[in-house]
Amino acid sequence: EEALIWVVDQRLAEGAALYDTKRTIVQYSLLTFYLSVSSEDVNFVEKNWMKNTNEECDWHGVTCIEGVITRLNFTDNNLKGIIPPAISLLSNGLSELDLSR
Repeated sequence: EEALIWVVDQRLAEGAALYDTKRTIVQYSLLTFYLSVSSEDVNFVEKNWMKNTNEECDWHGVTCIEGVITRLNFTDNNLKGIIPPAISLLSNGLSELDLSR
């Protein structure tokens, strides 16, 4: 799975422990979502999360409160695809998923 490989590689490159399960799970969940959808919208494609090494709360469309993801907003990104089951891994804080056109 591409998302899992990216997360492990990223964590090792940062010198971070793989046992930091909270961040590993969050990254995996977000990247699984990203890889499950496609968009013809240049803005969504150019903000490819997998090229971004910032904290997940700084990623395009992600809103956090005290480090917990509470909202994913991809309004007007013309997304196509499926919402993967792994998105449920964010259920401890995620209260809004906006995919409206």
